[in-house]
Amino acid sequence: MNGKDAIGCLMTTATTYTIIVFCRTFSNFLEMIFFAWLIILATAPNTSYRSRTWLLTGLIVTTAFFIRPTFLIFAFWPVISMLYHQARKANLQSSIYGSILMAIGGLSAAAVMIMIDSWYYGMPGGGFVISPLCFILYNLNTSNLDHHGIHPRVTHGLINMFLLFGPLTVALYYQTLRDIMDYLLKTNENSHSTQTDTSIRQFLIGCIYTSLAALSWFPHQEPRFILPIVVPLLILFVKPYDVNVLNSFVEAPCLLGYYNITDSVNVRINILNNQILLLGGIYPCMQYLHDHYSRLNRDGNDISLSTNVVFFHTYMPPKFMLAQPRDDQIVKIYDLAGRDMDFMSEIFLSFARDGQNVQKRNLLVAPTTIPVSAHFKSVKSFFPHWSSEDPPNFLPLSTLIYDSILTVVGGQTSNSFNDLLNRTRIVFTKLRHELTLSLYEYIT
Repeated sequence: MNGKDAIGCLMTTATTYTIIVFCRTFSNFLEMIFFAWLIILATAPNTSYRSRTWLLTGLIVTTAFFIRPTFLIFAFWPVISMLYHQARKANLQSSIYGSILMAIGGLSAAAVMIMIDSWYYGMPGGGFVISPLCFILYNLNTSNLDHHGIHPRVTHGLINMFLLFGPLTVALYYQTLRDIMDYLLKTNENSHSTQTDTSIRQFLIGCIYTSLAALSWFPHQEPRFILPIVVPLLILFVKPYDVNVLNSFVEAPCLLGYYNITDSVNVRINILNNQILLLGGIYPCMQYLHDHYSRLNRDGNDISLSTNVVFFHTYMPPKFMLAQPRDDQIVKIYDLAGRDMDFMSEIFLSFARDGQNVQKRNLLVAPTTIPVSAHFKSVKSFFPHWSSEDPPNFLPLSTLIYDSILTVVGGQTSNSFNDLLNRTRIVFTKLRHELTLSLYEYIT
C-alpha cells in the first residue's frame, strides 16, 4: 500500500458513513462488511471458482441473512454472477456442483444460527427460533410499517443516495446516462479497456442497481438500508482502473483531493438534512416544553396541572432535554411515530374520557403540513422543520410563482414590479409556514 492509498483509507474511516451510520446501527455495518467479502470472492478468479469458495459464499450469505434478512437483495447479483461465470468458464455441471456446495455451507451456518437464537431467546415450548422469519412476517404486515413511516418509492434513488454518497451518486447517474446514450448511438468509447475491466465494471454497476431497485420496492426507506452500496461505488469511482469510468467528469488529481471534496459535501448535506431540517423543530420544541411547562410547574405555578405531550409523525423526541427525574415527571411524552390520524385522535379522546387526565394539559406536536381538527389550538411553531412523510404541497406555490412571472412579463403598468414583490413575499411566507413544526393544545 502506497502513501496515497493509506491516506484514502484513513479518509474513508472519517466519512459520514462511519460517523453518522456505522456507530449507531451495527447490523448495517456488518451487512456492508459481508457484502464487501462477497464482492471480493465474486471478482477474485480469472478461471473457475474453487470448492472452498462456494462453501465460504454459502457461509457468508447465510450468516449475513440472519444478521439482516435484506442481505439477500445485496447477495443476489454477486451469486448469480458467480454461477454464470462458472457455467461459462467451465460447464453447467460445475455451476450446479457449486450451487450444491454453497447450499451445504449455507445450511451449516443456518443450523448454528438457529441454535444460537433458540438458546438466547428461549422459546417457552422449547421450539426453534428463526429470527429472519420473524423479521419477514413483521415487515409483510403493512400496518407495522405504518408505525415507522411510509415513504415514496423513489426516496432511495432521489434522496437517500445523495444524502449518503454525495458526489458519488452524481458520478453514478452521469455515467449511467452516458452508457445508455453510447448504447443507443452504437458508440464504444471504452474500446481501449480490457475485457476483464469491462466485466468487473458491469458487475459493480449490477450490484448497485439491482440492490437499489429491490430496496426501493419497500415502502419504508431509511438511508441506512442502502449503506452497503458504498462498497461497489468506491471500487467503481474512487480507485479508477483502466476503464476510465469517470471520463472527463470527475477526474481528481489525487485520491486525497477527491476525499476532501466528497467528505465536505457529505458532511454539509447530512448536517442540513439530519440536524437542521429533520430535527430542526424538535430541539427548540423540547426547549420550549422545558421552559414553559416542566420548569414552570416545579416553580409552584399550576403545580397540579401536569402535561401530556403527543409527538406525531416526527423523529423520536429527546426526553433528556426536559431534565425531569424519572419518579416525578410533570411532562409525559407519547411518541406515536408514523401512526395514522385515527390512532392519534383516539389517543386524545382517551385523555378526555380518563378522569385522571381532566386536570392535565394535552398537547400535540406535529408537522404543520398535517391538517388537524378545530379542537387543536395553535400554541407555537418552530422553523425550520422538514417531514419527508408529510412534505409541503409545492403545487400551489409553483402555480403562484408561475402566475407572478406571467404578470411581470405581460404587465404594462408601473405596478407590475410591486405586484411581483408582493407575490414573492406571499410565496416565501407560505413556504416558511409549511416548513415548521407546530405545537397545539387540545381543547375539549
